[in-house]
Amino acid sequence: MQRQEMSEYDYSAILTELTDTPDAVPAKSLRRYRRWISSLTVSMWTVDLGSGAMYLMADWDGMHQWKYSSEELCQILNNYPVERQYHYHDYYELLYVMDGEVNEWIEDECLCLRRGDAILLDKNVRHAEQYQQFASCVFLSLDTNCVQNLLANEPPFSDGQMVMQFFLNHLAPNSDFLKAYCHFTALPTMGQLPPVEQEINSLMEEMLHKKTGFWLLMQGHLRRLLGLLESPELYRSALVYKGNDNKSELASAIRLQVDARQGVITKQELAEQLNYNAAYLCRFIKQNFGKTFTEYCLLVRLNYAAQMLRSTHWSVTTICDKLGFTNRTYFYKAFEKEYRLTPSNYRNRYSTAK
Repeated sequence: MQRQEMSEYDYSAILTELTDTPDAVPAKSLRRYRRWISSLTVSMWTVDLGSGAMYLMADWDGMHQWKYSSEELCQILNNYPVERQYHYHDYYELLYVMDGEVNEWIEDECLCLRRGDAILLDKNVRHAEQYQQFASCVFLSLDTNCVQNLLANEPPFSDGQMVMQFFLNHLAPNSDFLKAYCHFTALPTMGQLPPVEQEINSLMEEMLHKKTGFWLLMQGHLRRLLGLLESPELYRSALVYKGNDNKSELASAIRLQVDARQGVITKQELAEQLNYNAAYLCRFIKQNFGKTFTEYCLLVRLNYAAQMLRSTHWSVTTICDKLGFTNRTYFYKAFEKEYRLTPSNYRNRYSTAK
């Protein structure tokens, strides 16, 4: 397939080539194939209750294809109603609806996703997909290494970069308890296909052909795709943290607000954002986080400093400026006390930036 043949971003061309791929694997069971070991996996799931379903997946190990007749699909739906389909992953999952409707059940709530809508799920959120009469979706599975590569050398703290903040929150230390998702509702757009689908198409094409440099190109298309989802001209977006009770919800809300400011926030600003009394919030943080408000904010700033040291080539001075440390000596002492290493030694030992 030549790139010029994709000028109109016609998914039928991709589907035809995927279906004709020699190394495509036929279905061996009635379960949906979830994911092979790959840093990034691209898959398509098309369901038509009247004629059956098709699942296509591309990863580093090749192309894989599963087809189900309408009878097999009915058997699956009868054996596995939505309440039995709840699951979670050891990777981040982005679901994008290309056509039709999908009900996405997240813990105890249901979101109706239509053409152009998307949802980004973390590793801890239990969820299930419920397809309507017809639906066609793309799933992107991103492991931690893929996310870290996205963050490397990318300034992730600009206003509106909700997705990057979402990933940073989940990569921070002591974040295993977090349950969150990003919901993107498409706004009316002009053109044959939304820009997001153009990037998805390019991702699938690169994964299909795997020419020299395809992984770097895929990272670029993925970052552009995420940037488009963050665009207020294209999407109305929301970052939602799930809690088990009011105490957990308040703790998550505090972490979200402090993380969003990289720890550079006053107790009065936090109180205004959450509509709580400042003194109460300080007591709540001390009782539930085991640190004073000042200590907790410092810890968050140091965690972000460690993240920057691991994933970027920024100088220590630049990192201090970004995190509001006006006294470099104070930063060095605080960092070494927390991590038992100087910033330079920490970077030398744990850097993931290429």
